[in-house]
Amino acid sequence: MRKFSPLAPFGATPELGIFKLQATRCRKLLRSPQKPKKAPTKERKPVLLFPSMKAGLIGARRYWYIELFYLLDADPVVVSYTTETTQMVFESDGAARTHRPDIVVEERSGRLALSLLLEAEATNPDNVHGIAVLKELYAERGMRFQVITDADLKGSSRLNNAKTLFRHRDIPLPSTMNFALAAAVARGPLPTLGAVHQALGGTNEAWIAVLGLVARGFIEADLGIPLGSSTRIIRIVGDGVRS
Repeated sequence: MRKFSPLAPFGATPELGIFKLQATRCRKLLRSPQKPKKAPTKERKPVLLFPSMKAGLIGARRYWYIELFYLLDADPVVVSYTTETTQMVFESDGAARTHRPDIVVEERSGRLALSLLLEAEATNPDNVHGIAVLKELYAERGMRFQVITDADLKGSSRLNNAKTLFRHRDIPLPSTMNFALAAAVARGPLPTLGAVHQALGGTNEAWIAVLGLVARGFIEADLGIPLGSSTRIIRIVGDGVRS
Protein backbone atom coordinates (compact mmCIF):
# COMPACT_ATOMS: atom_id res chain seq x y z
CA MET A 1 0.00 0.00 0.00
CA ARG A 2 1.16 3.53 -0.63
CA LYS A 3 2.29 5.26 2.52
CA PHE A 4 -0.01 7.77 4.19
CA SER A 5 1.31 7.81 7.75
CA PRO A 6 4.73 7.23 9.32
CA LEU A 7 3.85 3.54 9.69
CA ALA A 8 1.70 3.25 6.56
CA PRO A 9 -1.72 2.27 7.97
CA PHE A 10 -3.76 -1.07 6.71
CA GLY A 11 -11.07 -9.53 2.01
CA ALA A 12 -12.26 -7.52 -0.61
CA THR A 13 -14.48 -9.12 -3.21
CA PRO A 14 -13.74 -8.62 -6.92
CA GLU A 15 -15.37 -5.47 -8.20
CA LEU A 16 -18.45 -5.98 -10.34
CA GLY A 17 -18.52 -4.81 -13.91
CA ILE A 18 -20.79 -1.91 -13.00
CA PHE A 19 -17.93 -0.39 -10.97
CA LYS A 20 -15.51 -0.44 -13.93
CA LEU A 21 -16.64 2.94 -15.13
CA GLN A 22 -15.52 4.88 -18.12
CA ALA A 23 -13.41 7.95 -17.33
CA THR A 24 -16.26 10.32 -18.16
CA ARG A 25 -18.49 8.62 -15.56
CA CYS A 26 -15.96 8.45 -12.73
CA ARG A 27 -16.55 10.23 -9.44
CA LYS A 28 -14.89 13.64 -9.48
CA LEU A 29 -13.04 14.92 -6.43
CA LEU A 30 -13.45 18.67 -6.98
CA ARG A 31 -16.92 19.94 -7.77
CA SER A 32 -18.74 23.21 -8.08
CA PRO A 33 -21.02 23.99 -5.12
CA GLN A 34 -24.43 22.38 -5.58
CA LYS A 35 -27.82 23.48 -4.37
CA PRO A 36 -29.02 21.50 -1.34
CA LYS A 37 -30.82 18.35 -2.40
CA LYS A 38 -34.06 17.16 -0.95
CA ALA A 39 -33.68 14.60 1.80
CA PRO A 40 -34.16 11.05 0.45
CA THR A 41 -37.36 9.36 1.47
CA LYS A 42 -35.43 6.22 2.42
CA GLU A 43 -32.08 6.14 4.16
CA ARG A 44 -29.50 4.25 2.14
CA LYS A 45 -28.02 1.44 4.21
CA PRO A 46 -24.25 0.84 4.19
CA VAL A 47 -22.93 -2.26 2.46
CA LEU A 48 -21.22 -3.49 5.63
CA LEU A 49 -20.73 -2.48 9.24
CA PHE A 50 -17.30 -2.76 10.83
CA PRO A 51 -16.83 -2.87 14.64
CA SER A 52 -13.84 -0.55 14.96
CA MET A 53 -12.04 0.08 18.24
CA LYS A 54 -11.13 3.58 17.03
CA ALA A 55 -14.29 4.64 15.19
CA GLY A 56 -17.11 2.62 16.77
CA LEU A 57 -19.56 0.80 14.50
CA ILE A 58 -18.69 2.27 11.12
CA GLY A 59 -20.39 1.74 7.75
CA ALA A 60 -18.78 1.05 4.38
CA ARG A 61 -20.36 1.87 1.01
CA ARG A 62 -18.03 -0.50 -0.84
CA TYR A 63 -16.77 -3.88 0.36
CA TRP A 64 -13.10 -3.01 -0.06
CA TYR A 65 -13.39 -0.10 2.40
CA ILE A 66 -13.36 -2.74 5.14
CA GLU A 67 -9.75 -3.51 4.19
CA LEU A 68 -8.78 0.05 5.06
CA PHE A 69 -10.67 -0.08 8.36
CA TYR A 70 -8.59 -3.11 9.38
CA LEU A 71 -5.42 -1.15 8.61
CA LEU A 72 -6.48 2.01 10.40
CA ASP A 73 -7.47 0.04 13.49
CA ALA A 74 -4.09 -1.71 13.58
CA ASP A 75 -1.94 1.37 12.88
CA PRO A 76 -0.57 2.76 16.17
CA VAL A 77 -0.11 6.19 14.59
CA VAL A 78 -3.90 6.49 14.14
CA VAL A 79 -5.70 7.78 17.23
CA SER A 80 -9.22 7.80 15.75
CA TYR A 81 -11.06 8.17 12.45
CA THR A 82 -14.56 8.87 11.18
CA THR A 83 -16.69 8.72 8.05
CA GLU A 84 -18.94 11.47 9.47
CA THR A 85 -17.16 14.21 7.54
CA THR A 86 -18.24 17.66 6.40
CA GLN A 87 -17.97 19.32 3.01
CA MET A 88 -14.96 21.57 2.54
CA VAL A 89 -15.26 24.67 0.33
CA PHE A 90 -12.12 25.94 -1.41
CA GLU A 91 -11.20 28.71 -3.81
CA SER A 92 -9.49 27.16 -6.86
CA ASP A 93 -8.77 28.64 -10.30
CA GLY A 94 -10.83 31.69 -9.42
CA ALA A 95 -13.95 29.69 -8.58
CA ALA A 96 -15.50 28.01 -5.56
CA ARG A 97 -14.98 24.25 -5.40
CA THR A 98 -16.14 21.69 -2.87
CA HIS A 99 -14.74 18.42 -1.59
CA ARG A 100 -16.01 16.01 1.04
CA PRO A 101 -13.42 13.50 2.28
CA ASP A 102 -14.59 9.93 2.78
CA ILE A 103 -12.62 9.59 6.03
CA VAL A 104 -10.90 12.03 8.37
CA VAL A 105 -8.10 10.45 10.39
CA GLU A 106 -6.77 11.88 13.64
CA GLU A 107 -3.09 10.97 13.91
CA ARG A 108 -0.64 11.75 16.68
CA SER A 109 1.00 14.40 14.54
CA GLY A 110 -2.05 15.92 12.84
CA ARG A 111 -5.12 15.31 10.71
CA LEU A 112 -5.44 13.41 7.44
CA ALA A 113 -8.27 13.63 4.89
CA LEU A 114 -8.79 10.51 2.79
CA SER A 115 -10.68 9.97 -0.45
CA LEU A 116 -11.35 6.35 -1.41
CA LEU A 117 -11.47 5.73 -5.15
CA LEU A 118 -11.37 2.84 -7.54
CA GLU A 119 -8.14 2.73 -9.55
CA ALA A 120 -10.08 3.79 -12.67
CA GLU A 121 -11.41 6.83 -10.82
CA ALA A 122 -8.02 7.83 -9.42
CA THR A 123 -6.43 7.79 -12.89
CA ASN A 124 -9.18 9.90 -14.42
CA PRO A 125 -7.42 13.07 -15.74
CA ASP A 126 -9.78 15.39 -13.86
CA ASN A 127 -9.06 13.57 -10.63
CA VAL A 128 -5.29 13.46 -11.20
CA HIS A 129 -5.40 17.25 -11.39
CA GLY A 130 -7.85 17.41 -8.48
CA ILE A 131 -5.59 15.33 -6.24
CA ALA A 132 -2.67 17.69 -6.77
CA VAL A 133 -4.87 20.72 -6.10
CA LEU A 134 -6.45 19.21 -2.99
CA LYS A 135 -3.07 18.37 -1.47
CA GLU A 136 -2.16 22.05 -1.64
CA LEU A 137 -5.55 23.29 -0.45
CA TYR A 138 -5.66 20.96 2.54
CA ALA A 139 -2.06 21.81 3.41
CA GLU A 140 -3.11 25.46 3.68
CA ARG A 141 -5.57 24.31 6.37
CA GLY A 142 -2.96 22.33 8.24
CA MET A 143 -4.11 18.91 7.02
CA ARG A 144 -2.69 16.22 4.77
CA PHE A 145 -4.69 14.78 1.89
CA GLN A 146 -4.34 11.29 0.43
CA VAL A 147 -6.19 9.15 -2.10
CA ILE A 148 -6.45 5.42 -1.35
CA THR A 149 -7.53 3.01 -4.10
CA ASP A 150 -8.70 -0.58 -4.13
CA ALA A 151 -5.40 -1.48 -5.82
CA ASP A 152 -3.43 0.06 -2.92
CA LEU A 153 -5.16 -2.20 -0.44
CA LYS A 154 -4.77 -5.37 -2.48
CA GLY A 155 -1.04 -4.74 -2.57
CA SER A 156 -0.71 -4.09 1.17
CA SER A 157 1.72 -6.36 2.98
CA ARG A 158 0.24 -5.20 6.29
CA LEU A 159 -3.30 -6.42 5.73
CA ASN A 160 -2.79 -9.99 7.00
CA ASN A 161 -1.16 -8.60 10.13
CA ALA A 162 -4.07 -6.22 10.67
CA LYS A 163 -6.61 -9.03 10.33
CA THR A 164 -4.63 -11.24 12.72
CA LEU A 165 -4.61 -8.47 15.33
CA PHE A 166 -8.32 -7.87 14.80
CA ARG A 167 -8.99 -11.53 15.70
CA HIS A 168 -6.94 -11.18 18.90
CA ARG A 169 -8.20 -7.86 20.20
CA ASP A 170 -10.95 -9.34 22.40
CA ILE A 171 -9.23 -12.49 23.67
CA PRO A 172 -9.25 -12.81 27.48
CA LEU A 173 -5.96 -11.76 29.07
CA PRO A 174 -4.98 -12.58 32.66
CA SER A 175 -5.44 -9.56 34.90
CA THR A 176 -1.75 -9.74 35.80
CA MET A 177 -0.53 -9.71 32.18
CA ASN A 178 0.08 -5.95 31.99
CA PHE A 179 2.12 -6.03 35.19
CA ALA A 180 4.07 -9.06 33.96
CA LEU A 181 4.93 -7.05 30.85
CA ALA A 182 5.96 -4.06 32.97
CA ALA A 183 8.21 -6.30 35.06
CA ALA A 184 9.78 -7.71 31.89
CA VAL A 185 10.44 -4.18 30.60
CA ALA A 186 12.09 -3.29 33.91
CA ARG A 187 14.50 -6.22 33.57
CA GLY A 188 15.91 -5.02 30.26
CA PRO A 189 15.23 -4.09 26.63
CA LEU A 190 12.63 -6.04 24.65
CA PRO A 191 13.51 -5.35 21.01
CA THR A 192 11.23 -7.95 19.35
CA LEU A 193 7.94 -9.74 19.92
CA GLY A 194 9.99 -12.92 20.38
CA ALA A 195 11.77 -11.32 23.34
CA VAL A 196 8.42 -10.39 24.91
CA HIS A 197 7.14 -13.90 24.26
CA GLN A 198 10.08 -15.44 26.10
CA ALA A 199 9.80 -12.93 28.96
CA LEU A 200 6.17 -13.93 29.43
CA GLY A 201 6.94 -17.66 29.58
CA GLY A 202 7.53 -18.77 25.98
CA THR A 203 4.34 -20.85 25.80
CA ASN A 204 1.66 -20.92 23.13
CA GLU A 205 -0.64 -19.09 25.56
CA ALA A 206 2.06 -16.45 26.04
CA TRP A 207 2.27 -15.87 22.26
CA ILE A 208 -1.50 -15.42 22.06
CA ALA A 209 -1.20 -12.93 24.92
CA VAL A 210 1.54 -11.06 23.02
CA LEU A 211 -0.77 -10.71 20.00
CA GLY A 212 -3.55 -9.54 22.29
CA LEU A 213 -1.27 -6.89 23.81
CA VAL A 214 -0.31 -5.66 20.34
CA ALA A 215 -3.95 -5.64 19.21
CA ARG A 216 -4.98 -3.54 22.21
CA GLY A 217 -2.18 -1.03 21.81
CA PHE A 218 -0.02 -1.97 24.80
CA ILE A 219 2.77 -2.93 22.40
CA GLU A 220 3.41 -1.02 19.17
CA ALA A 221 5.12 -3.21 16.59
CA ASP A 222 6.48 -2.75 13.08
CA LEU A 223 3.80 -4.38 10.93
CA GLY A 224 5.77 -4.20 7.70
CA ILE A 225 6.73 -7.89 7.93
CA PRO A 226 4.57 -10.89 8.95
CA LEU A 227 3.96 -11.02 12.70
CA GLY A 228 6.48 -13.34 14.32
CA SER A 229 9.31 -13.59 16.81
CA SER A 230 11.50 -11.25 14.75
CA THR A 231 8.89 -8.47 14.51
CA ARG A 232 10.52 -5.28 15.81
CA ILE A 233 8.95 -3.44 18.73
CA ILE A 234 8.60 0.32 18.28
CA ARG A 235 7.59 1.01 21.85
CA ILE A 236 5.76 -0.46 24.82
CA VAL A 237 3.09 1.97 25.97
CA GLY A 238 3.51 3.11 29.56
CA ASP A 239 6.17 0.43 30.20
CA GLY A 240 3.43 -2.15 29.83
CA VAL A 241 0.76 -0.57 31.99
CA ARG A 242 -1.65 1.44 29.87
CA SER A 243 -3.54 4.18 31.66
